[in-house]
Amino acid sequence: MRIITGQEEPDSGNVIKAKPNMKVAFLNQEFEVSMTRTVREEFTSAFKEEMEIAERLERRRAQAVDLDEVDAKVSKLMPVLGFSPEDSDRLVASFSSGWQMRMSLGKILLQEPDLMLLDEPTNHLDLDTIEWLEGYLN
Repeated sequence: MRIITGQEEPDSGNVIKAKPNMKVAFLNQEFEVSMTRTVREEFTSAFKEEMEIAERLERRRAQAVDLDEVDAKVSKLMPVLGFSPEDSDRLVASFSSGWQMRMSLGKILLQEPDLMLLDEPTNHLDLDTIEWLEGYLN
């Protein structure tokens, strides 16, 4: 999976993607969240490229990237994954590993990839979230 995502180079052969700019997202078995961020900051980190562009534009006082759209996407997804509006300002560290896995999954979904590679995505998830994920993927 790491070769498909470009995180590692193959020893031989090539990876051929269906389209040149194919967006591939990888949910690692060991989820990646920052314990010092709030839930909203963690979800927003899925938009790394957009946030970097906005930061550069802000410094130049040019047109801003539509951060309202980023915020709207995060606000729409949070309740779907079971987060309340009050959870936005809570630190990631205050959540169990199951909820942290939901955050990792949410960040993948927010990226709207062409291909999702999920390495044991149901680790740490409760039955309701597993059923939701199955329905979402279907």
